[in-house]
Amino acid sequence: MVGVPGMNFSLLLQRSTDFGTGQPPRPDPTNPASFVPEFAYPLYQSYPNELQRQLILSLIQQMWDHSDPDGLAHHITTDPLPDTPAHHVLMHVALGDHQVTQYAAQVEARTIGARARLPWADPGRHSERDPTYGLAPISSFPYDGSAIVMWDAGPIRSTGCPPGESSCGNDVPPVANVPPSTGADPHELPRRSAAARQQKSDFLQIGGRVTNPCGTRPCYDGSWSGP
Repeated sequence: MVGVPGMNFSLLLQRSTDFGTGQPPRPDPTNPASFVPEFAYPLYQSYPNELQRQLILSLIQQMWDHSDPDGLAHHITTDPLPDTPAHHVLMHVALGDHQVTQYAAQVEARTIGARARLPWADPGRHSERDPTYGLAPISSFPYDGSAIVMWDAGPIRSTGCPPGESSCGNDVPPVANVPPSTGADPHELPRRSAAARQQKSDFLQIGGRVTNPCGTRPCYDGSWSGP
């Protein structure tokens, strides 16, 4: 069971709010004694050319491969390491995650042979022409295999939000290699969803399978229940 899946740091970093956009560190509004880190700042200041940044991150990826999930991804399911069993993996992904881009999860899902739970998302809630490119769909449930499930907190809105929140929801992720800049971060929401927890519980039982707690609709989390 993987709650925040993704691989290829060279793909992920520039799309993560944790890495930043290259601005100077600034005071933390919640703690004036500390600063909001901008890990991208020294790299972007040293290499202002965006093409050079891509080349540098791709070269560094060769070192990251030893600790990045992509260095072991081909051993996760059907080609396990010595003295370890084959595995089935359930991947829960937050649509538009601000910290770990869903694109990194989709790459990992294709690599390990996971199938996609459909419908993936409502119309207009993805920027790709084919959001499940390279992912075979799950044809029936319960499913005995590896799967990727997208959880959607819904579009940005000011109504129907959790108590104490004046706005909620988020946009689909940018196509460019930049972090999301609008809406609330849905990073933690799949782990708070009752439906997601039920699916995880079913999967982690002895002889467990991937179930379908969302029925015929996309899977929603947060306070969103669909359009």
